[in-house]
Amino acid sequence: MGSVSYGPTKAEKESLQFRRSIYTSKDIKIGDKFTSDNIRIVRPGYGLKPKHYKSLLGKESQKEFKFGDRITFL
Repeated sequence: MGSVSYGPTKAEKESLQFRRSIYTSKDIKIGDKFTSDNIRIVRPGYGLKPKHYKSLLGKESQKEFKFGDRITFL
């Protein structure tokens, strides 16, 4: 009965950018810890997926971020 496929379908690929991701809500310096005050989950979906939010909290930043920068794998 049908086949299993993993990943986004053709229809979903166009809308991936409208998903949410993690961005900075304040300037972050090297060595600052990520907190709920300085990172947020917002649109567009060009940054780190929201499933990594809790694991990111409390970790130290390895680089500087300005307000509104997207978080990517560090």
